[in-house]
Amino acid sequence: MQNDIRNLEAEIITLLKKDIIDSWCGFIREKPRIVPNAKMVRVGSNYQAEVFLYPIYDASFFDVIVEEKELPLIDGKRIYTAIPSSPGTYYWKGTLQIKGPKGIAKYPFEEKYEAF
Repeated sequence: MQNDIRNLEAEIITLLKKDIIDSWCGFIREKPRIVPNAKMVRVGSNYQAEVFLYPIYDASFFDVIVEEKELPLIDGKRIYTAIPSSPGTYYWKGTLQIKGPKGIAKYPFEEKYEAF
């Protein structure tokens, strides 16, 4: 019985989250947030950046497309990873997409980092 109650509680929370997300899709005026591990990285080391849309932190409710590929969902986050091969400025861009009641809402973004 306790398991049934917990399962029902989880289903209700998921439905409430979905309803909130669906209602926000028409009102969100924010742009995607990019939180990098650093603005400058050493050649051959990892550059990583988390992509999300404030106030929606749960990455399972949106997709992030970079270079025509969807960023994987890792530990509840959408993380872009790159390894620069030579010094210079690297640009990357993509689109954060949320499925809502009126279709797919798209939020484009662009970011850069330096390699030394």
